[in-house]
Amino acid sequence: MHPDLASLLHYARQYPGDATAYRVIADWLEENGDDDGRARARFIRAQFEMDDEPLNSRRYVELRHESEDLRREHLHDWLGKFADVPGVTGAFFAYGMMRPFLDSGVLRYGLDRLPTLADWPWVDRLVCEGPTWRAVLPRAGDLFRLRRPARAGRPRRRPVARRRHAARQ
Repeated sequence: MHPDLASLLHYARQYPGDATAYRVIADWLEENGDDDGRARARFIRAQFEMDDEPLNSRRYVELRHESEDLRREHLHDWLGKFADVPGVTGAFFAYGMMRPFLDSGVLRYGLDRLPTLADWPWVDRLVCEGPTWRAVLPRAGDLFRLRRPARAGRPRRRPVARRRHAARQ
């Protein structure tokens, strides 16, 4: 992976609410990527265009079909080495970033081996499926904590305690 792309992906994972980061990744892929990279750039741009359209508009439906067609056509290439990992049952792609679905079969592969895969920089979150994860997650906390997205927007406000005023008679 090109060092410029790796640093852009790292920034996007650190600041998931920054739309500019994903747009810059799309620009980089369009200018420097191969066919799969340019398709991913188009996928990212289509998702941003979908955000600007009303859900019931014709343009939204066209963009949705286009993004789904791109995802289906390039799924194996976008999954990369994750396609060969036992226990990866699928993936969701959001603005080009990958969220692989993991079942307990990935435990035989080894959770600690996932960050060594060449396609790990594209992962912004892991999605765990099944009841087995309740026992595993406390032990794999560091791996999963890295993937937890930061909260975008304003910090959450504390609830204000309100005093009840007695009604005067």
